[in-house]
Amino acid sequence: MAQELKKLKIVALFGMVFVGVLAFTLLLGHEWRRSHPVVYPSVVPAGQWKRFTSDEGRFSIRFPGRPETTNVVLDIFTNYSITQPCFFVWADRQTEYAVNYADYPKALQKNLEKLGPQKQFDLSQAAVAAAFGKIVSQRDIKFRDFPGREFEFIAGGKANFSGRVRLIVVNQRLYQIMVIFLTRNPHPDDFKVFFASFSIPKSRN
Repeated sequence: MAQELKKLKIVALFGMVFVGVLAFTLLLGHEWRRSHPVVYPSVVPAGQWKRFTSDEGRFSIRFPGRPETTNVVLDIFTNYSITQPCFFVWADRQTEYAVNYADYPKALQKNLEKLGPQKQFDLSQAAVAAAFGKIVSQRDIKFRDFPGREFEFIAGGKANFSGRVRLIVVNQRLYQIMVIFLTRNPHPDDFKVFFASFSIPKSRN
């Protein structure tokens, strides 16, 4: 029974960490109605990409502008609480670039290590699919020597947005780099700039 409860808490951890931040970002959404007639061109000229560094988050990335920041506090049952710093920029009225990170509770770290990174990524994807829509692509990646996963989802129902997400586990921290965009109006060249610019100090290795 105790072991099952631990498994439930781990599932809740990944579901809440990922869905919690997506729910926050989507509340900020601008124009994702299916009937919206406007398709915005890519609005990120080369000179607009600015490197942002978070000393506390121990990462840097190029955003299309100065990011806004907030903290999302996630409670997992009654025993665990996670503060998730979030950094985001709206490049236009339909495209959001965001980075967040979460440190795993120490009480769950051993269980997470047993779970392994691929299962952790599977749980994150399952949480997205359950809350928003379906996963349309995925691939396992490496960020230096750290495991990662990139996937894309399409929201269901009346929504008309999609998301491209990159998850990276660095020791006991989960980084989430994501772009939320109008499904019929992606900007893949801009997405490549954003994802490729993510870095962490070599000392984290």
